[in-house]
Amino acid sequence: MFLYIVLLLVSLFVTIVSFSYYYYSTGYSSISIDEKAKVFSWMTQSDFIISDSWGNRRTGNTFLSIPEWYIVSISDDYTTWLELWKNPSDFPYIQYLKDYWIMYGKITAIMDEKIPRDYEYHTMVQVIWVSTTLEFWLKAIYEYTIWRITSLWSFNTPIDRYYTEISRKYVDFILLRPWYEFNYTDAIMGLQYDTWSSLVRSTERYLLYYGEFFIKKLYAKIIENAAKSSFATPDIWTGVRGNFPVDVASVDPKNINITHDGIKITRYYPFTEILPKILELPLINIADIAGNKKIVIETISSSGEISTWSIFSFNVPIDASKKRNYIYLKPESIKNYMNSSSAKITHIYDF
Repeated sequence: MFLYIVLLLVSLFVTIVSFSYYYYSTGYSSISIDEKAKVFSWMTQSDFIISDSWGNRRTGNTFLSIPEWYIVSISDDYTTWLELWKNPSDFPYIQYLKDYWIMYGKITAIMDEKIPRDYEYHTMVQVIWVSTTLEFWLKAIYEYTIWRITSLWSFNTPIDRYYTEISRKYVDFILLRPWYEFNYTDAIMGLQYDTWSSLVRSTERYLLYYGEFFIKKLYAKIIENAAKSSFATPDIWTGVRGNFPVDVASVDPKNINITHDGIKITRYYPFTEILPKILELPLINIADIAGNKKIVIETISSSGEISTWSIFSFNVPIDASKKRNYIYLKPESIKNYMNSSSAKITHIYDF
């Protein structure tokens, strides 16, 4: 019996590694020389920052933040799916994993043209996504078999809706903080046995959700300890150098600080909300963001909209009418993009 379990785990590991590498290689080889050249068309080697210092951040970080942040996109899409009362067994887990590894391959191919590899950051991204791939494979196997059977009794029961509520809290949390700081203990304490639905469904739901929260709690602690021992405490601000009106901080006094050569904006999601508002002000001239003259942004647009701005795009698996676009442009060009496109900016990758 023990041997069978070992063989099963080894087979699963080999399958996941093979799956990940296949789609990563597919993405890597899909970027042509001309496409790479287009991304960095006007930039010289001296424009690329290869180490963090004096408020500058490595150019590669704006690209590697894409696969790191994609876990937020998947979590948000999954929560939206549940909030629409759709059967979890129908969620396209495998398609999201395919898109991720293709995306990561494309990003690496683009960066390899001009930017030295940051192996530490690459390793972190790979660890996150190998574990996510494992989680999604297991969920897909479970949901397409046992979960689908129990959903014939019912789904969107009180315990399902509690799980959806926790999922939304988790998404809101990771917009601002690292995922491993999420309070899984409270999530576990809030779980209550569901007496509303069938005994089979109630027992299966309770054990599944409890097990997921408990495993993630343990894994989060491991990752948190590793992150604190391997990385310095991250700066919560991103510097934006340039000329700004004296009242620029009034846009968001809590998240904007005036500096001697520009401003600082709180990183991650606040940055995404605040920078477009600042660009709407008159007499704005941005020299760089964290020392970089270009930055990646993510937008959601109609799947039929053709954009010359995108370096690559992916259809949103849960909504075929939409696609995610990834664009590398000068900060001041964000305003021109907003004025020329109906796409919605969903994230600015602020290094």
